Amino acid sequence: MKKIKIIITSMLFCFHFSIVWAYDFSAVTNGQKLYFNILSDSPPYTVEVTSQRREYPFYDTCPSGNLTIPSSVSYGGITYSVIQIGDNAFYESLELTTVSIPNTVTSIDTFAFGFCNTLTTLTLSESLVNIKLCAFSNCRQLQAIDLPNSLTDIGVGAFICCFELTDVLIPAGVKSIGYSVFYKCEKLTAIQVASNNTNYKSEEGILYTYSMDTLVACPGAKSGKLVIPEGVKYIGYDACGSCEKLTSVEFPNSVIKIDGYAFDHCKGLTGSLILPQSLQYIGRSSFYACSEISDTLKIPDSVIIIDKYAFYDCTGLKFIQFGRSIEVIKLGAFLGCENVQGKLVIPDNIKRIENDAFMNCENITSVIIGDSINYIGECAFYYCISLNDVTIGSSIKKIDMAAFYSNVKEVTIRSVFPPETVYKTFNFALHEHILYVPCGSESYYQNDTEWNKFTEIRGGNMDYMIDMNVNNDYYGLAMASAPDCITNQSVLKASPYLGYVFEKWSDGNTDNPRTAVITSDTSFTAIFKSEVAVEEVSENNNCMLYPNPVHTIVNIDNGEVAMQELLLYDVSGRLLKAISVHATQTSLDVSDLQNGIYLIKITTRDAAFVRKIQVLR
Repeated sequence: MKKIKIIITSMLFCFHFSIVWAYDFSAVTNGQKLYFNILSDSPPYTVEVTSQRREYPFYDTCPSGNLTIPSSVSYGGITYSVIQIGDNAFYESLELTTVSIPNTVTSIDTFAFGFCNTLTTLTLSESLVNIKLCAFSNCRQLQAIDLPNSLTDIGVGAFICCFELTDVLIPAGVKSIGYSVFYKCEKLTAIQVASNNTNYKSEEGILYTYSMDTLVACPGAKSGKLVIPEGVKYIGYDACGSCEKLTSVEFPNSVIKIDGYAFDHCKGLTGSLILPQSLQYIGRSSFYACSEISDTLKIPDSVIIIDKYAFYDCTGLKFIQFGRSIEVIKLGAFLGCENVQGKLVIPDNIKRIENDAFMNCENITSVIIGDSINYIGECAFYYCISLNDVTIGSSIKKIDMAAFYSNVKEVTIRSVFPPETVYKTFNFALHEHILYVPCGSESYYQNDTEWNKFTEIRGGNMDYMIDMNVNNDYYGLAMASAPDCITNQSVLKASPYLGYVFEKWSDGNTDNPRTAVITSDTSFTAIFKSEVAVEEVSENNNCMLYPNPVHTIVNIDNGEVAMQELLLYDVSGRLLKAISVHATQTSLDVSDLQNGIYLIKITTRDAAFVRKIQVLR
């Protein structure tokens, strides 16, 4: 993607600002044709090596093989000193293998050797001061770098995607190192720092600022557990990005900021992510695609900001607990966390849920949003296909387009007046919808052109909160209606999934549905048990269903055991299809089903078990 962007940018400059690519003269040195821009046409006479690209198509002949850049070059009777390798000078010279840069050069500029994929050996100038933005990005065969003592500045992404680079020593004079310098250097085992450098230091091959308050970069080959020393306050931008061999991180209670992309694509991180109680800021995409982080994510009370896409595609997460200082859940913060399940509670301190915040969280069944919320963004809970009931607090002012466009059946809203909605905020096409509103406000919602699309609008007492739970999130759902305006009676209903039956409520009551008088905040738990003769399939069961998610046809392969019958149910337990099989393999057409989760009960001669499929079109 980056390569494409660079090429497009080059084209634009070529067409609209062609002088940027112009060169003053060319010369053949050591059998290679090079191009130069004059930097000073008065003493001392200086030039930079530049790109040969003057107009589209960009190329003459790129240097190849072994390149020795001259220290000086003559033109028009004047001898010029070569002091700079200019922007894009050798960009995408795909046959270049070795480069020797003379000691007259003090700067290597932006993308100077970008995408020189065959470059293996590099000799740098002993007078080099600056290595600028992405100067050696995507030099995928570069194995070693001997950075000179003269060097003071290393720019952003200078050696990004140098896959074969194994080690590097930061010289004593380096004062500034940009972010993503060694991103995707997958074989880099250690980043060492000269002992007399007063700006940076290395601990166990990891690069820190000299004061040890910032973790700057972790080498890509770092494996196992990362223990961050006490006193570190900041995890730098992209500091540990794509360190795929890391299995866990231990944060000290001094860390206050995890910057953007700090741990993105750390796919080896497993188990729970334990964040420090000192943490205040979780940066953009900081844990993007950390797919193996699992169990419960507890956001400390100290956290003020969870930035955009912070936990995007953390597909292993199961539960999220929010701290008490967060005010905004930003764009796509938990987008694609498909295994977050059960009930999601958004506490009272949160005022805004922005676009796509929980989009594609397919296993959330219930959402309770606190009374401080004033805005729910576009597609915030879009395609949360298991979501059945939603409670929204009293301060809500606007719910944007497709925010709950999924399978929501019941909505409780504590605001007296209808909040602003946008087209397709809810999906009214799938089933009947019930809306519970505060007592006396029914007419306000009935007269609203969007809210009146609910099948039924009921008034209820919103003075108390009813917390509904189940003994296992896979077993079923538990829901409660808002208490009646006069009697304060609420209807409690437990709905078991296929393979399970309702046993009792936590207070011993066995009625289902049942009524309860609600006079204070209270909690109920529905207790389910497994149905006789039906067991949930285990991970090692031989039965395979593919593809899953399925578009039109799902294939079912039960190994060597013949199936006798297939029963297809929706998650409410309603039987949709019954098919006799008498074979070890079969196919099932689901093209007539709506998007969502369905259950298939598979019966053999000796057993019966249930498998889950997702219909997705």
